[in-house]
Amino acid sequence: MVWILESYNVAENELHLDVDLKACPRPQVTWMKNGQTCVAADQTVFGRFRSDLYSTTSESWHARLTIERPREMDSGVFTCVAKNYFVIKDRKVTNSDEVCKALAVQDEPASTTRKPGFIIDVIRRNIM
Repeated sequence: MVWILESYNVAENELHLDVDLKACPRPQVTWMKNGQTCVAADQTVFGRFRSDLYSTTSESWHARLTIERPREMDSGVFTCVAKNYFVIKDRKVTNSDEVCKALAVQDEPASTTRKPGFIIDVIRRNIM
């Protein structure tokens, strides 16, 4: 993981947070907002939040958090946590990585052709 990229789909009124991952085996992805889980690894939807994970190659993955109808109350620090597990000589090994981004979301603009405004701050942490 390097960073979280954000994009706004005007037609669907959705905010997308995207992360590219390198992992083998398939990682478990949890999305957090302000330190609290908003979509757990075993979930795909929670309220207006939707998580998707798909493979781009055998060891490359793309994780996306979609926020439907983003508004000011969705502002906060979003964290993508990716974990995977593997066994080496009968020992279970956990590898974890996370990346954060602070977003300040403005309420829906008067013109639906404009996207909400964002303040961006990226923090990366490796956890072994």
